[in-house]
Order: sequence, then C-alpha cells, then structure tokens
Amino acid sequence: MRINRRALHGVLQTLSRVADPRSTLAAYQHVHLVAADGKLVLTATDGDRTLTADLPCDGDLPETCLPVKPLTTLSKPESKGSDGYVVIDVDDQVATIIVDGVTSKLATFPVEDFPAGNEDDFSLVAFWPAAPLAESLAFCLPTVCTDVTRPHIASLCLHEVMASTDGHRLHICPLPTQLQDELLVPLQSAQVLQRILKGASGNIIIARSEDRVKMRVGIFTLESKVTDATFPPIDQVIPKGHETRIVVDAAGFSKALKKVGSLSSDRLKGVRMTINGVIELSSSEEDCESKVMVTPLENNHDAETPDIVLGVNMAYMVDALARDKGQVTMEFGKPLDPILVRHEDDRLSVVMPMRV
Repeated sequence: MRINRRALHGVLQTLSRVADPRSTLAAYQHVHLVAADGKLVLTATDGDRTLTADLPCDGDLPETCLPVKPLTTLSKPESKGSDGYVVIDVDDQVATIIVDGVTSKLATFPVEDFPAGNEDDFSLVAFWPAAPLAESLAFCLPTVCTDVTRPHIASLCLHEVMASTDGHRLHICPLPTQLQDELLVPLQSAQVLQRILKGASGNIIIARSEDRVKMRVGIFTLESKVTDATFPPIDQVIPKGHETRIVVDAAGFSKALKKVGSLSSDRLKGVRMTINGVIELSSSEEDCESKVMVTPLENNHDAETPDIVLGVNMAYMVDALARDKGQVTMEFGKPLDPILVRHEDDRLSVVMPMRV
C-alpha cells in the first residue's frame, strides 16, 4: 500500500490526540489500519473516544495495528515543501515501512485485541456548518472546567446554545440550530473536535445514541461517550438589572489588561478596575505599580455616582474579550456582582470579580 507522506503524517498527528503512547493498555498505543478500494482507514481509541480518518491510497493493506508514535515519526516530511510517499507492507506480524528509500520494521499489535467498533444505534441530531462551530469552540473551550471530579462542568454543553463554565466564568455562543436534548461533550473529546474542525469546510454531522455521540467532518469521524450529568442552569448565572453600561474597543481594552496584569506576581494576575468617566486599570506590588486609563466609546456611568471599584482576573477578562475585533458592551452592578460582557455576534461572557 502506498500513500502520500504529508497527508499520512498530518492524520497521524491528529490521531495521536486519542492514541496515547504512554497508556498502560497496549491497544491504546496503536492505530488500526486497513486499506481497500483506494482508501486507507485509520482508527485510534482510548476507550472513551474513538477517532477515525480515511485517506486515498494506492493498493491494499490487510487489517493491522501499528504503534502510533514511531509511525508518526517515520512519516514526518523532511521539509515543508517535500511530499513523497510512504509504502507499508505487512507480513507475518511485521510491518515494513519504506520512506524515501529508508526501510524500517515495526512489530504489529494483534488485530483481535484492538477494541471493536461500537454498534450503538445512532440518530441524526444536527447538521451544522463547520467554520462557525470552530469559532465558537475556540471561544468556549478555555472556560471548560478541567476538574474531572466535576463532570457536569468538565464538559462542553450543546443545547439551545453552546456553553461552558469553570465555576468562575461562563461563555455562551449561539448555535446554528438548537438541539432538542442537552448534549454534554467531555473536555478531551471537545478538544479533539476542535482539532478536526481546524481548517475544515463544509458541514459537520452530529448523531447520538443513548450514551455516545458521533461527529463527522471532512475525513474524520469522532465518536465519544457523553457526560451523564446536567449542566448548571444558565439563566440563573447571567446577571440581570445591571445599571452601568460601558462600550469599549475589545482589542484595545484587552491590550491594556495584559499590560497591567502581566506585571502582577499574583498567580491570578489580579487587576483593579475603577469605573467613572474613564476606566482605570491598575495593579501594584511591593516595588512596582502599574496603571493605565482607558476611554470608553460609550459610558452611562453618572459622574455624580460613586466610582465602581472591583478586581478582575486578567486572564479571564482577556478570554472574555478574545476573538473580538470590534466593540463589546460590559455591564456592571455592585463590586462583587458578576460582570456581563455582550458581544456584537450575540456571544455572552460572565466573569466573577475577585478581591484585589
């Protein structure tokens, strides 16, 4: 079997997000390959998720399992401009890999020990354009909780909107169409989904069984367990009735936050925000004090009203402003009330303040 070297290497890099060379189970360190009728199908799994890709090829290859790490290394192109081909042949539990005139041997893993595919009955639940979904994922993934002991928020929520939270902030994006039932995709699976959506055109097809979800985009199909939990009620988290409304240039405000917050030695990069006619951002240490003034584009804060003084986590606020090239509207209540950030494309961010 012969296949384009660059294409194979790119797919193996993505499959390596699922197949783990450090896994204690040998099957999860390998990728399953089979080629017939001009198509090579590669599959990797870690038990919770399975990623499959198909590529055009010349010739056939019987079912075989090869270690993902050395196969990825062997197929790596020598330079950005080089392509070439990889030739793979299997005989008596040994695979011969020929790349650029160099012949290598890899021991195969027993095909019968590689986890069999899932036979669940899947039903179509969504058919969405891939590009805007990738944009929404890039916005929401940074706020998914990384604590696996809290599975209800260590997952990306797809329902009436896309939502994510780590308990300190909440990001919300509209979806092309709403899902009838809540779908919680575990963080690791959502990260793999982001990878296969990168640069993808066309549509993504999402199907679901009782406890698994299958997502097809381009040459990739990702199958994952779904989280058996309930996402926190979003409406109860979004603040209502905030009286102070300020419009800023997202990029400029983010830049100012980074300048001030980067000087803070605090692990949370705390920044003091004082709101009156302008927004004053400041941070202070024993031997260093930093301050910058930001002039809002719009500000309904009455000069006779006492200043609003609160602390914010610099990284959280920067994430809330990320992927914006235009204006955002920030709404404030009392100093310990959550901050609401409204984006021009109907995205929402909620950030809890902190003491500084």
